[in-house]
Amino acid sequence: MVADIVSGALPLQGGERNSFKVTLVLSFTMFLNILTTVLPGDSKCSPVIRIHFCVCQVLMVISMLVSMFLTRVSQDGLAFFTCFSKRPASQNAEDNKENEDAGNDRLCVILIIAENKGVISVVQQGLSEDSKMLRKIVRFMDAVDTKQTERERHQKLADKLDRIFFWLYLICSSGYVVAMTYVMVQYTCNIDHFEFWN
Repeated sequence: MVADIVSGALPLQGGERNSFKVTLVLSFTMFLNILTTVLPGDSKCSPVIRIHFCVCQVLMVISMLVSMFLTRVSQDGLAFFTCFSKRPASQNAEDNKENEDAGNDRLCVILIIAENKGVISVVQQGLSEDSKMLRKIVRFMDAVDTKQTERERHQKLADKLDRIFFWLYLICSSGYVVAMTYVMVQYTCNIDHFEFWN
């Protein structure tokens, strides 16, 4: 349990925490298998330590699942809860914007006012290739900046949720250990195995 609590110091984004928690749960499962074969089993008076280790394993599995959930939140935010993703709509908006810009590129209309005649004439002129490339580069850089700010926002949300879960997990685990220690001290199993002689 202490190793599981201390694993909160590992970084959330890299995946090291998840792999550590999975290893911890698997090793604890192997320990429980060994413990089950060693402890005496009796239907009337089962050792309390079995219940204690089972509850510890449940808490560790919950911690592992929350860690995986928070890793997903740090990557995608809470968008995976929605049934309809917002990405296709934003891609359609970007396609429409590109088509609109392409149409503007083809029909760039320049109004020229002749100084001496006072006549307004319309001249159609295409934009140069350099300005088209410049617009594409600006759009690309804006998209990269938008994705970066969105990723930072998701990571801040995941870090905040991680801190909240860490403190809740620490408080619940500490409370459980104190309660279980009290139960283990007070619990006595009084079974008379020679009851059949009476």
